[in-house]
Amino acid sequence: MLITQRQDESEILSRKRDEYMRTFKCTVTRDVTMDITIDDSVWTDDEIGEWSKHFQDADDLEELVERLAVMKVNHEDGDFLEGFGIPLIDGKKPYSYLKDDQIENSIDIRNQEESIDVDVEEITY
Repeated sequence: MLITQRQDESEILSRKRDEYMRTFKCTVTRDVTMDITIDDSVWTDDEIGEWSKHFQDADDLEELVERLAVMKVNHEDGDFLEGFGIPLIDGKKPYSYLKDDQIENSIDIRNQEESIDVDVEEITY
């Protein structure tokens, strides 16, 4: 009896959804640009090799910066970036309450810009 009742409820909800609800396909395109300044006297080939053993593969400074950019685009200013720490933002600490030893001074992320475009299309079944 309980199974039949649940099936009936499911059919009713399904009909209500079809009658009263609409479905949309949304395509969100996010374009982010930033300038990353990195101290290559700190991030040497040896340091990048050591970093790669513990985090992600990076053969050189350019690949390391690519990994950093991808990570930064998914985090807010002031967030700890795994393998990098908390970088400077526009040449300064992202939050004044952070102590100097909490900041990774060898990395500075500047001129961040973001644009978002959303395309919406109704799906009819």
